[in-house]
Amino acid sequence: RESGELVRAEQVLQEALARAANASDRQAELGARIERAALHLSSDPGAAETDTLVRQVEEAIPVLETLGQDRELAQAWSIVGSALGLWKGRFARGEQALERALVHARQASDRRQEAFIVGRLCFSAQWGPTPVPLGIARCHEILQEAGGDRLIEAGVSRYLACLEARLGRFDVGRSLGSQAREGFEDLGMTLTAEAVRAFSSADVEILAGDFAAAERELRGAEDALVAMGERAFLSSVTAFLARALYGQGRFDEATDLAARARENAVSYDFWTDVMSLGVQAKVLAQ
Repeated sequence: RESGELVRAEQVLQEALARAANASDRQAELGARIERAALHLSSDPGAAETDTLVRQVEEAIPVLETLGQDRELAQAWSIVGSALGLWKGRFARGEQALERALVHARQASDRRQEAFIVGRLCFSAQWGPTPVPLGIARCHEILQEAGGDRLIEAGVSRYLACLEARLGRFDVGRSLGSQAREGFEDLGMTLTAEAVRAFSSADVEILAGDFAAAERELRGAEDALVAMGERAFLSSVTAFLARALYGQGRFDEATDLAARARENAVSYDFWTDVMSLGVQAKVLAQ
């Protein structure tokens, strides 16, 4: 999102909060608070104000349960699971909150929010402590429950591709990655399709030991993200690219990219830090 759009969105939400407070409309007030937290979480997750807004959402959950607002409860639990769970490496807490979010999303028949939540659960299955076979089983369980929803299927395939590659089933991983990317492209979600190219297809190639193929995927995704003016993913793409160059023995280039990734990453981006520092450590060991 552009900064101007963020400012306008913040102004609209502040006005909504003020009107809800004047009208003593507790439900509308809580809805606006949830939207503010979601806005800040997507634009500046590391800010102190974002942490405060997320805590307010967590405190609002008992009231939302009393009001019986499933759609708002789904979003609230999703925010808590992501911000206080997954993004801080607390996968068990994150999954518990996301499972609760999923129940409310389904009760509200909110398919788009359901797709977002199951995507987060699959992310946890890939990157959390769950053993790979159990993570694969969880992804297939979600696919069976999807009822042919193309958005959910694309989101699950994105992570299932990497899990299959972790068991050495690289062709299966490549096929799933392609399916996920094509699915998002068909749905007009170009940014997400490029994220799949960078973090699923390239990850499969790195696991397969084909570092040149991983570099091609990452360079393509990087060019597309720059053309779109997208900046949030770029530091992670750069860190991933450093891994691909290290695998080809291009140590100086890998070191430079790893350093650049850390310089450009925001304060909360531990994933980019871990990848970059890992590359730098291996270069020093060489």
